[in-house]
Amino acid sequence: MEIVRTKSWEVGDVVVTKVYESRLARDSIFSMLPIVDADLGPYRSWMAPFLGPDDEMVMDVHAFCIEADGQRIVVDTCVGNDRHYESDLFASIFNGLHTSFLADLESVGFGPTTVDTVICTHLHPDHIGYNTVRTEAGWEPTFRNARYVMSRGDVDVWRKGFTELGGPVADDSTLAFTTSVEPVVAAGQAELVEPEEFRVSASVSLMATPGHTPDHFSVMIRSRGATGLITGDAVHTPVQLARPEWSLNADADAEVSAQTRRSLVERFAGSDTLVMGTHFPDPTAGYIVADGAGWRFEGAR
Repeated sequence: MEIVRTKSWEVGDVVVTKVYESRLARDSIFSMLPIVDADLGPYRSWMAPFLGPDDEMVMDVHAFCIEADGQRIVVDTCVGNDRHYESDLFASIFNGLHTSFLADLESVGFGPTTVDTVICTHLHPDHIGYNTVRTEAGWEPTFRNARYVMSRGDVDVWRKGFTELGGPVADDSTLAFTTSVEPVVAAGQAELVEPEEFRVSASVSLMATPGHTPDHFSVMIRSRGATGLITGDAVHTPVQLARPEWSLNADADAEVSAQTRRSLVERFAGSDTLVMGTHFPDPTAGYIVADGAGWRFEGAR
């Protein structure tokens, strides 16, 4: 399956560029969604670009770089290099990366000193890794001139810890927070917000999409009559746009996550809204279009 490292789209006057970091393809789609092979059958033809040869649910990790209203905005900062998690789960998918991600950001005009705003849709390790970089002094903000927009509710949840999880996964989750979030807060660069009340710029705003985490949000773009949606982890794989009730096993609240996706489909299906999937491999952006009595994801040309 081809990896597309950078790709750009226009939403009115706003330019959005995907910058690839890494790929997650470790689990079968059947182990991650509550389905069996027969359930996937009606969607296999258009889901082919998003599945590996053994039905792995291929998920890319990339940032979206937005040029809007005179600002440079980065949405989610991927896994990051130099991570050393201990649990089997985190170590197998997040450790050992040595990518060119920061150089790739700079190549599209988003060098660390040029970014105005970093948006964190939520605080899982594959979305906050490059919030910080390791220096001789410890973990420090990567984008030293930027404000980091985070949900106040999710930050509060993470601060309370993960005692209910127990074991190494809880320790790793705490480590991700202390290395990728707390240094930003300590530097005075964190802006903790209520998603529905916050506008990043004239063209970019937040949209509450809870379920994957309690206060998860997506990113809306509106410019010259055009609209775009960056999903965050409200949607992990395009088949969930056809079957929003299929919640990922990593969702904090499966019922709320499913209701969020139903609301997204009801709002954007059949429209010209460009949907940009935070974990969708190429084609990463597209539209929710009619498919008989239901819907499917169609990549943008």
